[in-house]
Amino acid sequence: MLRTDFGRRISLGMAAAVAAAALAGPVRPALAQNGQIVPSRDVGIDQKLNNHIPLDARYRDEDGNPVTLGQFFRGKPVVLNLIFYTCKGACNAQLDGMLSLFKDLKLDIGKDFQIVTVSINPKEGSIEATDKKRACLEVLGRPANDTGWRFLTGTEPEIRRLANAVGFRYVYDPRTDQYAHVVSLILVTPQGRISKYFNGAIYRPKDVRLAMVEASNNKIGTVADQVFLLCADYDATTGRYGVSVMKLIRIVSAGTILLLGISISVMLRVDKARKR
Repeated sequence: MLRTDFGRRISLGMAAAVAAAALAGPVRPALAQNGQIVPSRDVGIDQKLNNHIPLDARYRDEDGNPVTLGQFFRGKPVVLNLIFYTCKGACNAQLDGMLSLFKDLKLDIGKDFQIVTVSINPKEGSIEATDKKRACLEVLGRPANDTGWRFLTGTEPEIRRLANAVGFRYVYDPRTDQYAHVVSLILVTPQGRISKYFNGAIYRPKDVRLAMVEASNNKIGTVADQVFLLCADYDATTGRYGVSVMKLIRIVSAGTILLLGISISVMLRVDKARKR
């Protein structure tokens, strides 16, 4: 169960460790499986930007109703993450990071964007999904039946379809009944195309907000967000936006040429008027 006090929910050390592990890619070493260490290449994130996720993949929602991923793509960006609800470590750290992010994001869940959390454990069902959803929405001060954040469960083949599409590599350890995996927040466009990855369990609201503005084709966000994006670049390795020197030079150059053209035009008109 997630705690409602952010100051006590996670330690900075644990969150930083999870973030560092995710940013580094594969976990080294992964959990032991059948007495053997799982090769690190089996666990990690392969960024598949612009790849389409399987919108026809079939799952069950937190109420046990059959759904498809496509049902949640209704003209707004979708924040997607893969965890399992009975996880004893990294999953809770990521959810805590997400809750902190959504409190500071200044965008409306359900109105400006949708959140979809999918369990990678095919043994989990609506009970686990409902419990996790209730705990998360309670922290956000939202009703338990809020449809802006959905918690899904599914069969092994359908889970693997989605995991493969987004490059999410994980392995199961039958001895502990746990999964070795990293954590990543995946932003998907309304058309189901992977737009950005934010690896780790700590997220900068500014970067996620700008990514959502981009993914929505500027249909959400402010004019200031859109202006900043004109001169900013996204670094896929860090998941952050930064000012692009080249873009700034192009913008300044274009502005200079425009002002020069206007000045010349005005001068020619004044000269022509004088001659008359």
